[in-house]
Amino acid sequence: MPKWLTPERRNILLQLLLPFWDTLAGWEADERGNAINPAYDALVKPLIENWIQDDRETASALWKIEQKQLHSFGEQTMPLRGQFSAISRQIYHDAQPVYYVEGIGFSGVTLRPFIKIRLASSYEVLHVYLDCKLTKNKRRKLVRYGKLPQRAIELVNSAVRDARR
Repeated sequence: MPKWLTPERRNILLQLLLPFWDTLAGWEADERGNAINPAYDALVKPLIENWIQDDRETASALWKIEQKQLHSFGEQTMPLRGQFSAISRQIYHDAQPVYYVEGIGFSGVTLRPFIKIRLASSYEVLHVYLDCKLTKNKRRKLVRYGKLPQRAIELVNSAVRDARR
């Protein structure tokens, strides 16, 4: 059964067929042996084509709505023009960090503290071993709070500089 043939449309076709059904004149047999009436076919074919076109347009509109719902994040889109001037863009990019600290820990083999960092705008991950003397209290603060001594920060910065070259 075709997709365009809904119960309502079937009733419409039957209502249109009733006047032609009463008379046997005008009915012919096609190559498959089906009875056809050229006047009825001329009346019904444009109607069916309109139904098919309506179904296509409805399906297309529903598909567009579904795509918008699937791909929208529910965010208000801001216009791109005027959002950043040349100076504010430079200030924004200069304020971005060069690296992100992903973890701080101690090597189980060498028992030396190290920091796992990821370079900004990259998938590169560096393990920087800290060659600075840390007291037990400083090691615990390092793991617990992520607070690095100044010497450790200098080591991380030099390792990042070397990696970016």
